[in-house]
Amino acid sequence: REALEAPEGETDILLSESAFHEALDAEGKTWDVTLIESGWSKNGRYYPADVIEAAAPLFEGLKIYAYGWNPQGLGMGHLPSAVRRSMPEGLAQNVVGVCENQLVVSDGDKRAVKATFTFIDPAMRDKMREAWSMGKRDFLGFSIDGKGDWAMGIAEGRRGPIVTRLKSLAEATLVSDPAAGGRFDRLVASTEDN
Repeated sequence: REALEAPEGETDILLSESAFHEALDAEGKTWDVTLIESGWSKNGRYYPADVIEAAAPLFEGLKIYAYGWNPQGLGMGHLPSAVRRSMPEGLAQNVVGVCENQLVVSDGDKRAVKATFTFIDPAMRDKMREAWSMGKRDFLGFSIDGKGDWAMGIAEGRRGPIVTRLKSLAEATLVSDPAAGGRFDRLVASTEDN
């Protein structure tokens, strides 16, 4: 924790580390994020720790997309596969940022792929920064759309599809309801002009 000196006549303010970083980075450009974590996802798939760990290299330099519409009317989500296949060159205007410096973080038997995410889209950056300042830490998150192998099985006392390998990522998307633990963890202090 870091103490900031208060103006004369006022008491000192003691800020948590995350609040200190938020105060330093008014731009909201750089964030520490979780892209995926082991365990049961909201959409009913189980991601074992070893699968998450083995998939970490797939996330380096990953472009993050955002779409302002969803054909099912369910909020922000992935581009439908049929649309993505019809546009193999991609949708450059929908790239909102990039992930770098990915690493696998262990917490007991759990694993998570963490990274540094940098916004390149000012409008989306402002939206996330504003939500964060209002205390809405789960306003947006990350969703991974990829190919892999799975088999039915039991994990943590529950039966369902167990992912045995992630082979490739079609895209990673900024979404309003992430399923596999993708989230913004903290705003990172800026050490240079962004």
